[in-house]
Amino acid sequence: MHEQPTEEVRAVVQRITGYRFRSRFHLRRHEQAIVARDGMKLIRIHAADLLGARLAPAYPRNDGKQTPWGGHPVFRAQHATGTCCRGCLYRLHGIATGRALTAAELDYVCDVVCCWIGMEMADGPAVSPPPVPRRRSARGSGQGTLF
Repeated sequence: MHEQPTEEVRAVVQRITGYRFRSRFHLRRHEQAIVARDGMKLIRIHAADLLGARLAPAYPRNDGKQTPWGGHPVFRAQHATGTCCRGCLYRLHGIATGRALTAAELDYVCDVVCCWIGMEMADGPAVSPPPVPRRRSARGSGQGTLF
């Protein structure tokens, strides 16, 4: 793993995050707080552990559904960079399926994920959407209103 992303990794991240679907992912406040609290060195260790367990095997458990949509910056980064499953890893990064990742490939994926997280942190604080107000149910009916 590298401390600073190479120009090649940065270019890959910029290309992929330009795709419409991938561009919608951004770190949430609590994920930014995790990065701020733990620092990028520890986040890189988390990334290596999570990616090694969830993405590196030849046939990951629940492939295509193994990566949560958020909760940890690495998970959100995986969706933003197309490193969330072996199918996306093949389509967007050209890393073949059906075999375990090599150490160099795992380092590359970790670099991509950490590069995206670093870029997100450099963009400043996250703006989380406002909470959706909850409707109160009709009194005594035990049922909520439909309209």
